Amino acid sequence: MAEARLTASRGGNRAAATRLINRINTIVADVTITRAQKIHELQDKIESLEEKMATIANIDNAIQDELDPENVQAEIEAADTNNQTYRDARAGFTFQLKTLQDEEAAANAILAIATAPVVPAAAAATPGPSA
Repeated sequence: MAEARLTASRGGNRAAATRLINRINTIVADVTITRAQKIHELQDKIESLEEKMATIANIDNAIQDELDPENVQAEIEAADTNNQTYRDARAGFTFQLKTLQDEEAAANAILAIATAPVVPAAAAATPGPSA
């Protein structure tokens, strides 16, 4: 009975993780969202995905504790195969987030250089009255 409840709970959490992955894919593909907004959304959604993955892993362990020993190996292999999808998605999204963050940092550096005040060379080299 507990095993069936745990399996159903894992199924619900897997469905939620899949919805998060789909939402992240939508955010990445949306050309109307600014880079800064994408960075914010990706950080938030990746964190939620990681939390969901941890919940699923905990449920996987609880299911394994309920199984007969001869069924544990098959359950571990099946869970790992399924969970690899989430790990791969997280790795891809983390890479996309890092790329966006690097682009944002480069754009901000260029903006800082372009808007920095220009100090004339002669003014900087002229000694003051105490010299």
